Formats: sequence, structure tokens, C-alpha cells
Amino acid sequence: MIIEFDAHGNDKQLQAAAAWIDPNVFDIVYGGSKGSGKSFLGCSLVGGDALIYPETHYFVARKKLNDLRKFTLPSFFEAFEMLGVSEKYFRYNGQDNFIQFYNGSKIYFLEAKFLPSDPTFARFGSMQFTRGWIEEAGEFEEDAKNNLFAAVGRWKNDKYNLTRKLLQTCNPDANVLEKAVTWVIVLIVVVFDPLAVIMLLAAQMTFAWHRGKDLMAEEDHLLHETVPLYVADVGDKPTADEIAAYEKDDGPLTDDQLTQIKETADVTPSEQETALDQWNKMIEEAEAEAVKQADETAMQERIATGESYIDGEGKEVKLSPDFPQVDDIERPGDYLTPQEDISKKKTYMTKDEQGQTQVKSRS
Repeated sequence: MIIEFDAHGNDKQLQAAAAWIDPNVFDIVYGGSKGSGKSFLGCSLVGGDALIYPETHYFVARKKLNDLRKFTLPSFFEAFEMLGVSEKYFRYNGQDNFIQFYNGSKIYFLEAKFLPSDPTFARFGSMQFTRGWIEEAGEFEEDAKNNLFAAVGRWKNDKYNLTRKLLQTCNPDANVLEKAVTWVIVLIVVVFDPLAVIMLLAAQMTFAWHRGKDLMAEEDHLLHETVPLYVADVGDKPTADEIAAYEKDDGPLTDDQLTQIKETADVTPSEQETALDQWNKMIEEAEAEAVKQADETAMQERIATGESYIDGEGKEVKLSPDFPQVDDIERPGDYLTPQEDISKKKTYMTKDEQGQTQVKSRS
């Protein structure tokens, strides 16, 4: 059986295939978008070696085993069909996830997801393979790549004088340019003077500012093109006859008219209450209220000490100094005192019908 690799005019695939058979190349990275032939390249190189060198072992690793079954395995079947390899030369073991060839070679499908019990992916380091292929290498941890590379070159390589090989296929990283710029900036910071870095950043900000300014000018230009400027239409300029026929006004206002306007105004400027006037008025009201409270408190004290009383009209009446002493006046509750004590009191106080206080002698 003759196996012929046909790249269908894809020069990049031919370069990768040449590196696969080059004894001085150990690690191959092949990137490309969908339809660039990454899967066909990996299936052809790994599958072709397995058919050419009996009892050799290879692996295809991906982060999820289910993706290998759904996407990579059908790619192998398609590649084998294009290479002219019928199903009688191989079979797929779905239980242990490997392809068995008629000559004893095997291609194992490895799941390379992160396991908390094996954070460094040491499980791959003890495996033995002739060569290997990492698909979607951008999803892999660095430790997983290192241990998978350590596993190749350890099975039948000496027998067939085969160089250890690791093929990595991946999609182009959208952040490659951003990462490259970041590393350039870091290099500038480390190597060059900080002043140069400041000047570089200032230049970048200036360029960004000019770009924004040009964009605003372009948007303004587009706005004037789509939204015409408003121009008021005031008609034709009046003629000399129209100006002469226009009724002239009566001139400035007279004194009587000014006086009338002032009288009809709601509030004149002199009558307007300023904030300072309002504050002074509030202070005066507070002081008046304090004086009122003090007077009421003093009145209550005089009434309590018998110096005055409230008459029938609600007015305070101050007692004269020669008014009878309190001890000689009969007070409410005196009837509860012993009889001999009452007999000692010579006078008592009552109020007449007009509410006037009357002092009477006890008979």
C-alpha cells in the first residue's frame, strides 16, 4: 500500500509536513482559521506514521474527550479515505478510546482537562509514545504541554530512528498583537530611560487626541450635510415709501407716565424685603417672645408668693405693702385644723360678687 500526502496546493501544509520528517525539528506549531486544513494535516501525519512504522504508539490530546469523539475522530475517517486507507486496515475501540491498526500501531485519544487531584498534569509524564498531536493547543495549560512533550520519543523511536515530534495545531489568537505590544512596552520600561517612556506615552495620547478631533470634525461635517442650517425668512427689505408711511412713536415717556407706572407697580424696590431685613425681623420677634416669657414667669412667682393676684378680668393686681399677712388670712382647708388654732385667727379673706377680695374680721 502506497500512502501519498496531497496538500492540494497548500504550501503551509507542505512546510509542516517537511518539518515532520526533519530530524532537527522537535516541536511544530501550525495555526490557522477554520478551513485551513489543521485537522487534515494532523490526521495525515500521525495516521501515516502509524501505518508506516508497525507497533508504534501515538496520541491526540484535547481538553475534552467528547470533542475528540465528535470532531477529531470523523476527521481521521475522512483523512484515511482521502489517503486510500480502507476500514480493513484499522478499527476504533470506543471503550478505551484508541484506533488500532492492522500492523499493531495505535493512536490514543487523551483528555487533557484540569484535575484538582493532578494540578501539574503529572499523569502524562509517565506515558510512553512515539509521537503526538495536541489539537486546539490554545486551550491547554503550559504544564500539560510540557508533560505531553516529555511523553513522546519513548516508544520504538530507536528502532526506526524516529525523532521525537509534537505537533500543535491552534486557531489564531485575536490577542496576539495586543500581547506583543504589551511585551514591547515592558521591554522599553526595563531597558530605556523612564523619560523616554513618558514621551512615548504622551505621543500615543496625542495621536489618539488628534484622531478623536478628526472624527468629531467629520461627524460635524456629516451633520451639516444631512441637517441644513435654519435661515429665517423675514421678507424683502422695506422700501423708502413704506418707511415714510410707518407711524412714528410718541417719543420718550413723560414724568406723569413714569409716576403712573410706579404707582401701579406691585412692589417697589424700596419696599422689597431683603434677606437681612427678614433676619433682623426674626431676631426682634424672638427677643420680644423671650421678654414675654420672662414677664409671665415673674408674674407667676409674684402670684405664688402672694404679692399679686388675677382679678375677674384676667389682669394682675398687685397687693399693697399694708395688706394683711398671709398667716392672718384664712385659707382653703383651714377648717380641717384643730378648733383652738382657728380661734386664734382674727381675720379672713373672701371675694364679693364682682370678684374683688374682701378682708373681714372674725367675730
